[in-house]
Amino acid sequence: MTAAPSAADAGPQRQRFRIGVRIPGAGPLRDIVATVQRAERAGLDMAWFADSPLNFRELWTVLGACAVSSERITLGSAVTNLASRHLTVTAAAAATLGEALPGRFQLGLGAGDSAIGYDGLKLATVAQLEQGLRDLKALLGGGAVRYGDFRATLRYADVAPPVMLAASGPRVMQLAGKLADGVIITMGETERKLAAIRAGAAEAGREAPPVYVMAPCSVSEPGPATLRMVKHFCAVTARREGAAAFERAGFRLDPEFHAEHPGATSDIAHAQSVADAGDALDSRIPDELAHWYMRERTLIGSEAELLERFDRLEKSGVAGVYLTATESSALPDELIEALSSLCCASAARSMRSAHPTSQ
Repeated sequence: MTAAPSAADAGPQRQRFRIGVRIPGAGPLRDIVATVQRAERAGLDMAWFADSPLNFRELWTVLGACAVSSERITLGSAVTNLASRHLTVTAAAAATLGEALPGRFQLGLGAGDSAIGYDGLKLATVAQLEQGLRDLKALLGGGAVRYGDFRATLRYADVAPPVMLAASGPRVMQLAGKLADGVIITMGETERKLAAIRAGAAEAGREAPPVYVMAPCSVSEPGPATLRMVKHFCAVTARREGAAAFERAGFRLDPEFHAEHPGATSDIAHAQSVADAGDALDSRIPDELAHWYMRERTLIGSEAELLERFDRLEKSGVAGVYLTATESSALPDELIEALSSLCCASAARSMRSAHPTSQ
């Protein structure tokens, strides 16, 4: 009888495709904690929280409460920034969560969004992101960062959580490939984005980090109300990624949709009601564009359709998805319930793919 191959004989095992959900810090803290617990019971792998102090409950307070109230699910910031919090504050908070959640905390970092735009705060440049990423990883790894004559170290740098970088432009994607432990990208043009990340990794002489695709999600057949909500996400993408994302697909936008309006000065990404925001944009964004956006840049559809799209993303090299409810400023309890059976089916598919049955 032939012995079964050992793990060493089998070679490296592909990681299971992971499903995460965005949980805005909306409502009472106890409700946010209950939503994380619901996501954990549903089988979701990750719960991500925005750093948007004028819109949601305070990031690190929420993460701490969820850390002591959960057992399995990975928690993360998606994302904090280098402007509204000093880097040493972020490093200390991340190290504390890393200790409290060994192996299941991820520090997500970005250029800035709704947390800035007031009091002179500005989006981080690519150079600032690179320096900030290097400094954060140095502090979390027990190293030193120099501020003038002061040599700063993190006294309790016992656990270094992975540092993820949210990237929308090619230069930041290459930077993420070069330095980050993981990357968060938006849905759409996946191959182009993965190529930029892989190019950065190759330049640094290392393997490309895992990539997670962020997308609005609804496990349902879309209707007219869904299409109007999608128009809100069209406007958000235009502000964050510019007109080029649409022009490559043959669409021209109202210039106002991609004007520079950082953070709190025009916070379309965190409208209190996405439905109302979509209604207000309904006459300004053509249905044709919204249909294209829903098809190419969201994960909206039946369970079977979403499983097929997850499969395509996994085969392209994506490590997982970061899903936001279409009503993105409310707790996503309905989305979590809908994702429960989908998580089981996706895990089973990944298992079959990683361990195909011998014929």
